[in-house]
Amino acid sequence: MVNEESYDAVARFYDLEFSERPEETRFYIEYAEKLGPPVLELGCGTGKVLIPLAKYGVEVWGLDISEGMLNVAREKIKLLDEEIASRITLRGGDMRNFLLPERFNLIIIPFASFHNLTTTEDRKKALRCIHGHLTRKGLLIVDLISPQLLTRALERIVKEIGNERGGKIRITQYGEDDFSRCPPVIRVYRTYEEPQNNGSIKITSWRETSCYITREEMEHLLTTEGFTVLNVYRNFNKDPYDAQIPSNMYFIAKLK
Repeated sequence: MVNEESYDAVARFYDLEFSERPEETRFYIEYAEKLGPPVLELGCGTGKVLIPLAKYGVEVWGLDISEGMLNVAREKIKLLDEEIASRITLRGGDMRNFLLPERFNLIIIPFASFHNLTTTEDRKKALRCIHGHLTRKGLLIVDLISPQLLTRALERIVKEIGNERGGKIRITQYGEDDFSRCPPVIRVYRTYEEPQNNGSIKITSWRETSCYITREEMEHLLTTEGFTVLNVYRNFNKDPYDAQIPSNMYFIAKLK
């Protein structure tokens, strides 16, 4: 199950650590232009995809379970031109159980957020909600991480990022997998060590649980829940997914 409290705890670090990816924005803009508005982003977080889409002229809705992440997005939206901000609608909610007053021509789940649904039933619930919010001509795009690439999160990583005050935040990360679970999961542990003005170190701990998903499992799940898989890409250049290459998996699906 998604643990929204953990995301609230680390929301302020998210934009400091992860930069926007222009190639990702172009990827989603291409589909938004082709299909027309509105677009729904599930797991929109701090708005790293949502805000660039709005700047481009796309009417976009964002839904996230974490109020902490949404609050960061709201602060960023306040700084936007009024016309751009008017294209954005934010909602707090769970992708397994949401009801919005719109149907969408494009629904996207970037940043591998779908992995946080750690049971098969949770995944089915999410896809059923998506099915009910997608227009007949609409498309669903889900960003997943291949099992070979996901295992890299098991490695111990220590790095530093800058904070808002010009200081440094030390991040330590390691992971462990659990194949006793069905489906199996990987747990990633992180600590953020941030120096304070009084010389002390503030430590924030965070744990994320993600599910292993193979291409075959996702295709079966989509098909079972009323979708047709059109393509599976391994990057934003739309190169076909190759199970021999550790990469992301970008599923493009429509209603049956």
